[in-house]
Amino acid sequence: MKLLFAITLALTCLPAVSSETFKDVPKDHWAGGAVQKLKDEGIVQGYPDGTFKGNQPVTRYELAAALARFVEFLQESEKPVLKDEKTPDPQSSAPKEPAAALVDGGFLPKDSALAKDGKKQVTSQELADALASVAKKLIELRVKEEPAESQPGKADSSLRSE
Repeated sequence: MKLLFAITLALTCLPAVSSETFKDVPKDHWAGGAVQKLKDEGIVQGYPDGTFKGNQPVTRYELAAALARFVEFLQESEKPVLKDEKTPDPQSSAPKEPAAALVDGGFLPKDSALAKDGKKQVTSQELADALASVAKKLIELRVKEEPAESQPGKADSSLRSE
Protein backbone atom coordinates (compact mmCIF):
# COMPACT_ATOMS: atom_id res chain seq x y z
CA MET A 1 0.00 0.00 0.00
CA LYS A 2 2.90 2.37 0.75
CA LEU A 3 4.29 1.71 -2.75
CA LEU A 4 0.93 2.52 -4.31
CA PHE A 5 0.76 5.73 -2.28
CA ALA A 6 4.31 6.70 -3.31
CA ILE A 7 3.65 6.06 -6.98
CA THR A 8 0.32 7.87 -6.83
CA LEU A 9 2.00 10.72 -4.99
CA ALA A 10 4.70 10.90 -7.63
CA LEU A 11 2.34 10.86 -10.59
CA THR A 12 -0.16 13.61 -9.73
CA CYS A 13 -0.05 15.85 -12.73
CA LEU A 14 -2.44 18.71 -13.46
CA PRO A 15 -0.75 21.88 -14.78
CA ALA A 16 0.47 24.30 -12.14
CA VAL A 17 1.61 27.85 -11.87
CA SER A 18 5.40 27.67 -11.96
CA SER A 19 7.04 27.72 -8.54
CA GLU A 20 10.22 26.38 -7.02
CA THR A 21 8.54 23.79 -4.81
CA PHE A 22 5.01 22.64 -4.14
CA LYS A 23 3.71 24.58 -1.17
CA ASP A 24 2.09 21.50 0.36
CA VAL A 25 5.19 19.25 0.17
CA PRO A 26 7.58 20.05 3.02
CA LYS A 27 11.27 19.73 2.15
CA ASP A 28 11.69 17.18 4.96
CA HIS A 29 8.75 15.01 3.77
CA TRP A 30 9.82 11.41 3.10
CA ALA A 31 8.84 11.74 -0.59
CA GLY A 32 9.75 15.42 -0.96
CA GLY A 33 12.99 14.82 -2.85
CA ALA A 34 11.38 12.43 -5.32
CA VAL A 35 8.42 14.73 -5.89
CA GLN A 36 10.76 17.66 -6.49
CA LYS A 37 12.88 15.66 -8.96
CA LEU A 38 9.78 14.62 -10.90
CA LYS A 39 8.68 18.27 -10.97
CA ASP A 40 12.14 19.44 -12.08
CA GLU A 41 12.07 16.92 -14.95
CA GLY A 42 8.58 18.04 -16.02
CA ILE A 43 6.93 14.70 -15.30
CA VAL A 44 4.60 16.11 -12.63
CA GLN A 45 3.29 19.64 -12.70
CA GLY A 46 0.94 19.98 -9.75
CA TYR A 47 -2.19 22.11 -9.54
CA PRO A 48 -2.79 25.73 -10.57
CA ASP A 49 -2.66 26.86 -6.93
CA GLY A 50 0.92 25.59 -6.61
CA THR A 51 0.03 22.47 -4.63
CA PHE A 52 0.77 18.82 -5.25
CA LYS A 53 -2.12 17.26 -3.29
CA GLY A 54 -0.29 14.01 -2.66
CA ASN A 55 -3.06 12.69 -0.41
CA GLN A 56 -5.73 13.17 -3.08
CA PRO A 57 -6.63 10.23 -5.35
CA VAL A 58 -5.27 10.42 -8.89
CA THR A 59 -7.62 10.34 -11.87
CA ARG A 60 -7.07 8.25 -14.97
CA TYR A 61 -6.42 11.43 -16.94
CA GLU A 62 -3.80 12.65 -14.47
CA LEU A 63 -2.01 9.30 -14.53
CA ALA A 64 -2.08 9.19 -18.34
CA ALA A 65 -0.66 12.72 -18.55
CA ALA A 66 2.17 11.91 -16.13
CA LEU A 67 2.95 8.64 -17.93
CA ALA A 68 3.01 10.40 -21.31
CA ARG A 69 5.48 12.97 -19.94
CA PHE A 70 7.51 10.16 -18.33
CA VAL A 71 7.76 8.28 -21.63
CA GLU A 72 8.71 11.48 -23.45
CA PHE A 73 11.36 12.21 -20.79
CA LEU A 74 12.87 8.73 -21.16
CA GLN A 75 12.84 8.88 -24.94
CA GLU A 76 14.53 12.27 -24.92
CA SER A 77 17.12 11.25 -22.32
CA GLU A 78 18.07 8.10 -24.25
CA LYS A 79 17.38 9.33 -27.75
CA PRO A 80 19.85 7.07 -29.58
CA VAL A 81 18.47 3.99 -27.79
CA LEU A 82 14.73 4.59 -27.59
CA LYS A 83 13.93 7.20 -30.23
CA ASP A 84 12.80 5.61 -33.46
CA GLU A 85 11.16 7.46 -36.33
CA LYS A 86 8.80 4.51 -36.84
CA THR A 87 7.64 4.67 -33.21
CA PRO A 88 5.18 7.51 -32.58
CA ASP A 89 5.92 9.76 -29.63
CA PRO A 90 3.30 9.56 -26.87
CA GLN A 91 2.99 13.34 -27.24
CA SER A 92 3.25 14.19 -30.93
CA SER A 93 3.21 17.70 -32.37
CA ALA A 94 -0.60 17.66 -32.64
CA PRO A 95 -2.16 17.97 -29.18
CA LYS A 96 -3.80 14.73 -28.10
CA GLU A 97 -5.35 13.42 -24.98
CA PRO A 98 -2.49 11.79 -23.04
CA ALA A 99 -4.11 8.35 -22.96
CA ALA A 100 -4.77 8.45 -26.72
CA ALA A 101 -1.14 9.40 -27.33
CA LEU A 102 0.02 6.49 -25.17
CA VAL A 103 -2.30 4.08 -27.00
CA ASP A 104 -1.18 5.40 -30.41
CA GLY A 105 2.46 4.97 -29.38
CA GLY A 106 1.86 1.38 -28.29
CA PHE A 107 2.53 2.17 -24.62
CA LEU A 108 -1.01 1.29 -23.51
CA PRO A 109 -3.41 -1.26 -25.00
CA LYS A 110 -6.45 0.08 -26.84
CA ASP A 111 -8.73 -1.21 -24.09
CA SER A 112 -6.76 0.48 -21.28
CA ALA A 113 -8.94 1.89 -18.52
CA LEU A 114 -6.86 5.09 -18.70
CA ALA A 115 -8.39 5.76 -22.13
CA LYS A 116 -11.91 5.72 -20.69
CA ASP A 117 -13.59 8.20 -18.35
CA GLY A 118 -10.54 10.25 -17.37
CA LYS A 119 -12.29 11.75 -14.34
CA LYS A 120 -12.51 8.39 -12.57
CA GLN A 121 -10.00 7.63 -9.84
CA VAL A 122 -7.21 5.22 -10.75
CA THR A 123 -7.47 1.85 -9.04
CA SER A 124 -4.38 0.00 -7.87
CA GLN A 125 -4.96 -2.57 -10.63
CA GLU A 126 -5.21 0.15 -13.32
CA LEU A 127 -2.02 1.73 -12.01
CA ALA A 128 -0.19 -1.60 -12.05
CA ASP A 129 -1.48 -2.43 -15.55
CA ALA A 130 -0.47 0.98 -16.93
CA LEU A 131 3.01 0.90 -15.39
CA ALA A 132 3.60 -2.66 -16.62
CA SER A 133 2.42 -1.80 -20.13
CA VAL A 134 4.61 1.32 -20.38
CA ALA A 135 7.63 -0.54 -18.98
CA LYS A 136 7.12 -3.42 -21.41
CA LYS A 137 7.02 -1.08 -24.42
CA LEU A 138 10.09 0.84 -23.26
CA ILE A 139 11.99 -2.43 -22.82
CA GLU A 140 10.87 -3.63 -26.26
CA LEU A 141 12.12 -0.41 -27.82
CA ARG A 142 15.45 -0.64 -26.02
CA VAL A 143 16.02 -4.28 -26.99
CA LYS A 144 15.03 -3.55 -30.60
CA GLU A 145 17.65 -0.80 -30.80
CA GLU A 146 20.53 -2.64 -29.10
CA PRO A 147 23.06 -4.43 -31.32
CA ALA A 148 22.66 -8.23 -31.19
CA GLU A 149 26.11 -8.75 -29.63
CA SER A 150 25.11 -6.70 -26.58
CA GLN A 151 21.97 -8.76 -25.96
CA PRO A 152 22.43 -11.87 -23.80
CA GLY A 153 21.96 -15.05 -25.81
CA LYS A 154 22.03 -13.14 -29.12
CA ALA A 155 25.79 -13.25 -29.76
CA ASP A 156 27.05 -13.77 -33.29
CA SER A 157 27.00 -17.51 -34.07
CA SER A 158 30.49 -17.27 -35.60
CA LEU A 159 31.86 -16.68 -32.10
CA ARG A 160 30.52 -19.97 -30.78
CA SER A 161 32.77 -23.02 -30.68
CA GLU A 162 31.60 -26.12 -32.46
